[in-house]
Amino acid sequence: MILRSTDEENLQASKNVELADAWMNATDTALQDVNSILQRARELAVQGANETLSIEETKSISNEVDQLLDHAMQLANSRHGDRYIFGGFNTRTAAFGFTDAAPTGWQYFGDNGSIERAIAPGTKLTINVTGDRAFPAVFDVLMGVRDDLRTRNQTSLSLDRLD
Repeated sequence: MILRSTDEENLQASKNVELADAWMNATDTALQDVNSILQRARELAVQGANETLSIEETKSISNEVDQLLDHAMQLANSRHGDRYIFGGFNTRTAAFGFTDAAPTGWQYFGDNGSIERAIAPGTKLTINVTGDRAFPAVFDVLMGVRDDLRTRNQTSLSLDRLD
């Protein structure tokens, strides 16, 4: 019975490792994509900081930053299977949403719960990153860059925020 119990524990731990690996890979992919968004936003901020740009050129750049913001929101609501990966324990509903159509604000619907998997007897691994840690600065800086471009406030385009 002890051997059978140990075999079952090892089998469950093996399944948990596979589940944890898949969840963490989905998280890693989403966060890498967010990093790419921020790199592109930085390129656009550098381009938009040129005060010789026309109103149309600045508007075009701000529209692209707005698209990057929408993409960041989609990534913040990434799923693994039927679960949202950045919502903490709240994995059944989208983790984030915009507060209005513009968008000028965002809201986090998740919590700060850490999801753990037992990967060996007595050993647990936290497999999630909560959205309240990963995304607020992303949304805020993208909205700020977009708004600075829309108002043609090139001197306010802070590359430090993006960095």
